[in-house]
Amino acid sequence: MSFLMLVIIVGGGAWFVHWKFGFSWGKIWGSIGVGAFMLVRWAFSQDHEHRQKIDARFKRLSQLTNEELKNYANDYTNSPEERSSALRMLNTRRENGTGPF
Repeated sequence: MSFLMLVIIVGGGAWFVHWKFGFSWGKIWGSIGVGAFMLVRWAFSQDHEHRQKIDARFKRLSQLTNEELKNYANDYTNSPEERSSALRMLNTRRENGTGPF
């Protein structure tokens, strides 16, 4: 449903620009294509940055002992994402019986 709304809005905007300003349809659809390409490229770069942050957090937390992880998860000065990552890692270590003790 949201895709249909997007098509209607973009199509209406394209028709308005063609009618009001006299741009050719080729320029309008080319501009829409470039805009869509740039939006997809930006989304992939955001995803890449997010994955890098997660990998860095995992590497940093995996070097801690279980006691340090417990203290890290209970320290509210850390961000909620880092606390939940530490808690998940601690629970995984408890279930597997692995990790530095």
